[in-house]
Formats: sequence, C-alpha cells, structure tokens
Amino acid sequence: MASKFDLAVWNVLAEKTEPAEMFSTVSGEKKLVQRFLIELFTPRGSIPFAPQRGTSLMHNWRRGTVSPVVAHQIFSIAVSEAGSNLMAEETESHPLNERFGGVGIDSVDILFDRIKARLVIYSRAGAMSVAVQISIP
Repeated sequence: MASKFDLAVWNVLAEKTEPAEMFSTVSGEKKLVQRFLIELFTPRGSIPFAPQRGTSLMHNWRRGTVSPVVAHQIFSIAVSEAGSNLMAEETESHPLNERFGGVGIDSVDILFDRIKARLVIYSRAGAMSVAVQISIP
C-alpha cells in the first residue's frame, strides 16, 4: 500500500523560490531537506539492496491508535534513524550546508486520525535549515 501524506516546507531563512528555480537542480539546504524527508518516509527494509535504509515511521504509525506521547516517541525514533542513515552516507567532500547537523521536534499532535508534526532540520553549517510540517493519515 502506497503511503499518502501532506507535507509543507517553509524556509525559515526567508529565501524565495523563483518560478525558474522550481525545476532546477537541488543543492544546499534544500538538498539536505529532500534527503531527510525521503529517508524519513522510506519504510525500513523496503529497499532490497539497502535494507538498513529508511525508518520505522510509517510502520509504527500504522499499528493503530496511539496517544500523543506515543506519537512523539514514534517521531523521535524515526528522526533519529533518518539522521543516523544520512550521517553514515556523508563524507568530508559534501558541503557543510548539505550535511545533516540535527533535527528538532517542535511539536507532534494527533488530530482525529492524523498525526501532525513540525520539525526543524539543521545543517552542519550551523544555520537553521527549514521547518517541516507533516500530516499523515
């Protein structure tokens, strides 16, 4: 079953995307965010030749009704798994603003049958990257 979720990304550095940039090569902090979100939403074990990749996020969320505390734990585990996977593939040759520096979980809420989380992703360059709001049915 394919995953379905709503995702909103805000660049808290107030960098504006021009229409010409919408289909350009992704680099810098945008690349970091893209890598993190792909890792976060990839179910662990779903890539045949890289079974360690991905996280337990979708598997744990689909287990059934969870409390707000459990929802926060599910996200805490998943962002830790995603961060570990990203750091394992990075080398010194990657630019600092494309390397994973950490993630903060601002909030995790349950609204009816959806989980809504707000994350802040940081690069190794030290700058705050973006705030990500995720809504998963």
